[in-house]
Amino acid sequence: MGLWALSELGRFAFTFFDGWVGVTGSIAGAAAHLWIAFGLGLAIRARGDAADDSPPPSQAKARQNLSYDTIDGPIAAWADRHGLIFCTEVGGATRRFCYVSGDEHECFQISVEPPDGGIVAVDAWDVETEDDAELHQRWQVPAESIVEALDAALAQIAVWRSRLRSRPWGAQP
Repeated sequence: MGLWALSELGRFAFTFFDGWVGVTGSIAGAAAHLWIAFGLGLAIRARGDAADDSPPPSQAKARQNLSYDTIDGPIAAWADRHGLIFCTEVGGATRRFCYVSGDEHECFQISVEPPDGGIVAVDAWDVETEDDAELHQRWQVPAESIVEALDAALAQIAVWRSRLRSRPWGAQP
């Protein structure tokens, strides 16, 4: 890993950690979420995904034309209103995503794709759950409705947080 990559990883880790101290109210809680995110990144690499995260050439040109410019303002205002921090880049790629805490052992993510033909995709995902549930939902809305889609994603995460777990944390399947 080059010096630039380590620098970017450190910058991301600090931003992520600082944000989670505010969200979780404790350094220990923030450290746990940082460890989960870092561990997931290593697990993805260990799984053998390509080292080059750039899209295939056929998609690269199309992706260059897509921009978050028209939705960054509403995303930032929404995130501020909910006390969330939206990340804007990962691994040198422009992205929009934030993490939402569940209870002590759960973490969720909301991600936003750039508008394509005036349509925005908003996804809610599980990152880590007590019962290893695979949770995902997608909303595709006109760019003008981004705030409503983000509200729906946050509401869906609230439903997931209140679900009945099939097994308690740490119990073997």
